[in-house]
Amino acid sequence: MKLMYHFYLALLLRLLLVIYGEWQDANFNVSYTDVDYHVFTDAARYMSSGGSPYQRSTYRYPPILAAILLPNIWVHRSFGKILFATFDVIAGGLGVLMSGCTQSKITLFLCLYSPLNAVISTRGSADSLSSALVISSIMAVGQGHVVAAGVVLALAAHLRVYPILFVLPMWLSLTGDEASIHPLKACPQILCIRKWLSFIYSFITEPQRCYFLVTFMSSLAILTTASYAVYGHEFLQESYLYHFTRVDIRHNFSVNFYMFLLSGNILPSIISFLPQLIVIVLLGVKYGTRKDLPFACFCQVYIFVVFNKVITAQYFIWPLSIFPIVTPMLRGNQRSSSQLGANDTVYSCTLNKFVLRVGQWLLSVALWLYSAYNLEFLGLNTFFYIWTCSLMLFGTNVFIIKELVKCYDCNTGRKELLQQKSQ
Repeated sequence: MKLMYHFYLALLLRLLLVIYGEWQDANFNVSYTDVDYHVFTDAARYMSSGGSPYQRSTYRYPPILAAILLPNIWVHRSFGKILFATFDVIAGGLGVLMSGCTQSKITLFLCLYSPLNAVISTRGSADSLSSALVISSIMAVGQGHVVAAGVVLALAAHLRVYPILFVLPMWLSLTGDEASIHPLKACPQILCIRKWLSFIYSFITEPQRCYFLVTFMSSLAILTTASYAVYGHEFLQESYLYHFTRVDIRHNFSVNFYMFLLSGNILPSIISFLPQLIVIVLLGVKYGTRKDLPFACFCQVYIFVVFNKVITAQYFIWPLSIFPIVTPMLRGNQRSSSQLGANDTVYSCTLNKFVLRVGQWLLSVALWLYSAYNLEFLGLNTFFYIWTCSLMLFGTNVFIIKELVKCYDCNTGRKELLQQKSQ
């Protein structure tokens, strides 16, 4: 089947899910539509009548999202679902093209036919917009379109805060050297102030890095200033500042929810961000090359989600949208036998291993959902059991990212390179 047919089929399946969702909402007590979608629609309704989208309580997004969904009020309430489903297919299509595995059944499934992505987008989650923009910016960097990459990434960061994490590896990867050479490899090996100052100056003033950073910062500033000019401090508080002090003790997969429940203040919320930030920065620096950029972004957003103080189901869409791009690097076929030394090991992310890791993750999630069901619907005090399941899920995610990093380093030759440098 031609790749374009897969795009059409994936979109058709999502449209059928949108139609089914309308039927379920009309005939069952359990709604198919996500609560956030009702929030988006209500915010768009307030905006269409000349008011502020923040008149809708719990609307924690920039006004541009409510503006995009104005056709929900003017045309049909399902417009946003169709839009999100379309961008989900666009994100998947870009993922297939960037992976280079257009005939791989696993890649096609992960990108276009994943039930998780399809259901979440058709329920009305706006995360597919950010995913498509993030993947587009990664592709733009890979093709050398630094200005376009800066603009697209700024729009993604305006919609959702997390894409700002990718600025570091993208900025590092923009250099005239070969993609496999790390930009920090040319740093002086001796303690000479003059050489270090010269290196830092040439490193920062690399033209491509300057174009990207200036474009990104100016685009983000324009979007933020325009929103602030219309809605003032309310926009900053609800769209950005709220997330730094947000504390959720329910519907939260994070291990931190129990600490928030017991402490009742926001100080642990701020402190919990530090280990998350440190690991994200280190991964951004380690994989800050154009060749490794997709894996850097995947690792950063995966760590961001796993260590975050608030985790909901749709958060896992963020790393899953990038994962298909890096799957070719995890299959053990990046180096030929002539490139392998006697002591080299190739770790292959086979189908069996993939299914096993997914099974471990799903088991952890299922146990968490069962404990949450007992709390929400049966009224049982299962907070401690939910926290135990959160710990299990956290450990599973950490193990998965550890295995993926080891697999990637071995299959791309980074492990041997690091060993040579240490010697």
